[in-house]
Amino acid sequence: MQTERTASQAMRKKAVRKKANHAGKVIKVESMGGKRRLHETTVFIHKIPPSLSTNILYYTMGKAKKQGGKPRSRQKKPSPEIYTSRYGDFFCRPRGKRSPAAKYASIRRRKPPAISQKGDVPKTMFIKQDADHFAAIYIHIPFCLRKCNYCDFVSYPATADSPLFHPYIDSLLAEWRLWQRQGDFSRCHSIYIGGGTPSLLPAAEISRLLQFLPPAAEITLEANPETVTEEKLFRWRQGGINRLSLGAQSFNRGLLQAMGRGHDGKQTQQAVAAARQAGFDNLGLDLIYGLPGQTLAGWQADLAQALALQPQHLSLYGLSLSPETPWGRLAAQGRLAPAEEDQAAAMLAYAIDALEKAGLKQYEIANFAQPGRESRHNQVYWRRENYLGLGAAACSCAGNRRFANHQSLADYWQAVKQGRLPLAEEEYLSPQQVLGEAMFLGLRLIQGIDQQAFAQRYGIRPDQYYGPALEKLKKNGLLQEEGSWLRLTRRGLFLANRVFVEFV
Repeated sequence: MQTERTASQAMRKKAVRKKANHAGKVIKVESMGGKRRLHETTVFIHKIPPSLSTNILYYTMGKAKKQGGKPRSRQKKPSPEIYTSRYGDFFCRPRGKRSPAAKYASIRRRKPPAISQKGDVPKTMFIKQDADHFAAIYIHIPFCLRKCNYCDFVSYPATADSPLFHPYIDSLLAEWRLWQRQGDFSRCHSIYIGGGTPSLLPAAEISRLLQFLPPAAEITLEANPETVTEEKLFRWRQGGINRLSLGAQSFNRGLLQAMGRGHDGKQTQQAVAAARQAGFDNLGLDLIYGLPGQTLAGWQADLAQALALQPQHLSLYGLSLSPETPWGRLAAQGRLAPAEEDQAAAMLAYAIDALEKAGLKQYEIANFAQPGRESRHNQVYWRRENYLGLGAAACSCAGNRRFANHQSLADYWQAVKQGRLPLAEEEYLSPQQVLGEAMFLGLRLIQGIDQQAFAQRYGIRPDQYYGPALEKLKKNGLLQEEGSWLRLTRRGLFLANRVFVEFV
């Protein structure tokens, strides 16, 4: 099997330098040159299943100190982690500043320990995922007419006729060609073009981009109402975009102006009507609750106006302020007060009931949809499937590997121009971190986590690995178990962060 050949194929000549902390929990990778390919990555912890090959690379820690110009032999430190990879040989060093007395981590070929068959709880836990198969592609368009007062996404100011658009699409296509040689996109079923404001770009640039991307069942474009025109909508629809996500945020003129938005409620209504005429039958709206100065009655009015437009999807986001944003700085100075927690919870509670009556079922903490209109792309995130991010500041996930592109346009362009992937950060998650992510992402879904499917994918059931934590959450009324399913209770939906912290 391909998995069994992993260890032997790992001993290739090409090396990849890895930086790791001494606990082995965070591992970052920097290319030493040559081609970089994604491969199936398998991570094991504790004991090794008997069915797997015994020729496995053990991840151990050691020291290397110079003495008389030569390093002393490494002193072995125990570590429970086992790392199997097909990247090649590794040379590792810890995070932080390098010194002559730096500690090093090395990967060595060792015989696995004896396997214990005692006890009812399985002694194996493994994470197996095809790290070169991507289920979705996210494309970041980092341009906006203006930056909203609450937004901390990476974006740069641009006008509708900006000369930056054409070279940026050229760079996206160049990056995509690099990934075509390394990844498998035959299972890709969702493409999401977000930002920023993708609708700010000319329709011809969006069409040029889509011509080279793989076919997908769902292709979404984010749009701001003030940048939507009838011509753009028709060309988007003809170019293959079949789902539109409009950033309405509110229908209250005063709140929109305070947020720094460039549209009003009437423009949102006009954009929806034009989208329907252009053939969009899958349309979503974004709304924000918990805004400074927003009342429950005002929120109810926003929901009523949104429902009058008959969207297939609604995303409701509670306001979260980052200290780097204008609103975040004002809040830190005591000059801005978002809605109280109880008031924000009342807004969400009202929305859940009102949208349910309107035929929009809650399928995730912040998302509601007509049956069959749930966002395919966002479910890739919550189910922790592989996705690839293209563009400046775009993030990706592949197996236990997370990586992100340069945020700076100059750095992004330079890397792509030189024919290399524009990666700025990489992190290899430990098995514990992967399981934790799978738990708190999966519990965001209203249906919850199927423990049997979880065990098939990760080798252990949540109640076997997180037993005490799950019992505490159930006792506190935040989590419920029905058959093999774990899901948040109604109370847990409003206190989700108290649940998620148990798995971080």
